[in-house]
Amino acid sequence: MLPAIQTPYEPEVRYMERALELAELAAAEGEVPVGAVVVHKPTGAIIGEGYNRREAAKSPLSHAEILAIRQASRTLGGWRLLQSAIYVTLEPCPMCAGAILHARLDQVIFGTRDPKGGAVCSVEQMFELPYNWKPQVMEGMLQPACAAVLHLCGGAARLFPAAAAKKESGGLRCGKKVITCGNFRISPSPWRSVCRTCWRI
Repeated sequence: MLPAIQTPYEPEVRYMERALELAELAAAEGEVPVGAVVVHKPTGAIIGEGYNRREAAKSPLSHAEILAIRQASRTLGGWRLLQSAIYVTLEPCPMCAGAILHARLDQVIFGTRDPKGGAVCSVEQMFELPYNWKPQVMEGMLQPACAAVLHLCGGAARLFPAAAAKKESGGLRCGKKVITCGNFRISPSPWRSVCRTCWRI
C-alpha cells in the first residue's frame, strides 16, 4: 500500500496575531513583549501559549517559547511535539532554540529578528548545526507588527539601543503617529504600515 500523501503545511497569520495579543499581555505586566503559540498542524488547534514572564516569575527560564512548549507538552501528554509548529513574535534565543530542538517541533515561524540574542539567523544559526533534529524556519510573518510591539515598555530600546537613543533625541522623524503603551492595541491590518525605523504608524 502506498503511503498517504500529506498536504504541505501552510503557516497562518491568525496564529501570529494571537502571539501578538500575548505579547501585549506581557507589556501590560511590564515584561519584554514577546508572545508564542504552539499549533498542532493536523488539527490546527493551539495546544500551547506563553508570553514573557521573567520578571513576574523571577526566573530567566520564563521565556514565551518555554512556557508555550511546556503547556503544549502537557496538552499532548508527552515531550515530543511532533507535527507541531511554534509561532513567536521575536527570533528565539539560544535557550529557546534548544528547547525547540528537544521538543521535536517541526516548524518555527517568527516575526522579527533579535540582533542581540537571536539564535536562528542573527547572532548564530543554531538550526544549521548538525543536531539530530532540524526544524523548518520561516521568518518575517507580520514583521512590522512584531517589531512595533517591542516598543512597548522599552523592549525595542533593549534590542535596538542606538536607534532608540536617536528616537528619544528627536533624530528620527517620519511625521506619523507614535505608538505608546496607552493607546496600543493589536489590529493586524494597520500594522502593515508600521515604520520599521522609529516604531511609528
